[in-house]
Amino acid sequence: MSSLGAVDDDIAGVAERVAAEFLARPLLCQLLGMTASIVEHNLSADAIAAAKLRLLSLLGRLLGALCRALPWLAPADAAWAVNTLGLYVAGMWPTAHPSPAAAEALARPELAAFAIDATTEIERFTDVLFVGLEARRAQIPEAALTRRARHLGACRRARARAILHL
Repeated sequence: MSSLGAVDDDIAGVAERVAAEFLARPLLCQLLGMTASIVEHNLSADAIAAAKLRLLSLLGRLLGALCRALPWLAPADAAWAVNTLGLYVAGMWPTAHPSPAAAEALARPELAAFAIDATTEIERFTDVLFVGLEARRAQIPEAALTRRARHLGACRRARARAILHL
């Protein structure tokens, strides 16, 4: 993920690199897609906590790389974006990698709109996410951003701190 530095402050370049990094880790993407619906329903609390802590360390690396590549991105927004990207990949991955029967069905012309490409989707989502955060940041005065950050719920602050300190 340190390769994001090569695309400093270029949202499209960052989106392309983020997509490439996720796609280089298909097992991670597959596990993200299974976490909430399968894994977390069949493991002990200790096993879930251990897996989440490992995931936080991986996401923390992405957070640091994003903050270096997009210097205008506030750490709290970067932490939110990293979490949101993980959730998006979790939902998108199974659809982009259908079962053989689903792939056969999606090959029908009338169902082509349901067939998606993981690379295209991750790049597009990441690009739109960061363009939106940049536009939002430009519209909100710094004092309001600081006030808003102070008023985040305890859970969100704790999650952001955990990601920021890994």
